[in-house]
Amino acid sequence: MWSAWLCGDRLVAERRELLRQFAHGIDAAGRRVHRAFLAGVRVLGEGVDI
Repeated sequence: MWSAWLCGDRLVAERRELLRQFAHGIDAAGRRVHRAFLAGVRVLGEGVDI
């Protein structure tokens, strides 16, 4: 399982790399993952049930 969060305070290169990993279904080590979860930190702060 792969998970990560995005925030506007992160560098553009970091955000692009996380989005690339998410889109291709791979983790930071280059291994294939079967499930992935990507969240924006504002969503987590809004009290939304995921």
